[in-house]
Amino acid sequence: MINSWGTGSGIYPLLAWEEEDFRYIATFNATAAAQRTMALEIHNVEMKVGDTLKIKGKVSDEADRFAVNLGSGPDHIGLHFQPRFHDGEDGAVIVCNSKCAGGWESEQREHDFPFSKGEKFKMSITFKGDIFEIKLPNDSVIEFPNRLSLEMVNFVSVAGDFKLVSFGCR
Repeated sequence: MINSWGTGSGIYPLLAWEEEDFRYIATFNATAAAQRTMALEIHNVEMKVGDTLKIKGKVSDEADRFAVNLGSGPDHIGLHFQPRFHDGEDGAVIVCNSKCAGGWESEQREHDFPFSKGEKFKMSITFKGDIFEIKLPNDSVIEFPNRLSLEMVNFVSVAGDFKLVSFGCR
């Protein structure tokens, strides 16, 4: 399967394949112009209950926010995970939410904020059926309910002020 991702400075091929236990795995080397803000959208992911999405990235030196979305499409998101470095209400905060038929639901705000500007990070999201379990870079865990009762995640997007180094789903 070949998809593509855009960074505002061009479209690059995204390779997805099955290797060992990973269904999707990719490594990126973006150009300097693409290192501050990036966007990636993948359809037909087929992330099942029990699968884990692992993400490695580097936060931009001037980051405001970035987001990881899992769902069935851009208007039907079971998990919207968004670290905000300068939220007007709470300062540095992680916002989790869901989107149904294009409308946002109520936010869950987490004040444990293990992301730093200019720093690399690793995180993972496990789809457990009734919840999404997010393991943060400091090994703390956020649980967010599967409000949309998704049985499978077919859509993943990542965007914002960071450079995606790699991701994998198994």
